[in-house]
Amino acid sequence: MLLGEILIRKKIISFQQLNLILTQQQITKKKLGELLLELGLISGEELEKALQEQYWRQHGYWVIGAIDRSIKFDYSLSMNIPKNNSFTFR
Repeated sequence: MLLGEILIRKKIISFQQLNLILTQQQITKKKLGELLLELGLISGEELEKALQEQYWRQHGYWVIGAIDRSIKFDYSLSMNIPKNNSFTFR
């Protein structure tokens, strides 16, 4: 899943904002996340979580979205799980 799709699905940015940023990206050749941060459309924490989700999805990991946003999940913990000890869902 593309980063922009993840951010829209999570309602962090709108479809219109993504289209604007993609147009700027073609001109500046900067990364999507870099432009979103520069324009203040997302925080560093939001970008980090979205990039982690993108990584998990690309590598076949199951991503669970917390409904209660007050629940804090330490995403760095998942990076310490050896691949042979984790489950893969597709």
